[in-house]
Amino acid sequence: MVSPPPCGHNKISLWKGQTVKLILHHN
Repeated sequence: MVSPPPCGHNKISLWKGQTVKLILHHN
């Protein structure tokens, strides 16, 4: 797994957070 650039870390964390929220919401 390629580690993302520091500038994109926030975006990826936010995206993962949104994904988790969606999964929890569907369950």
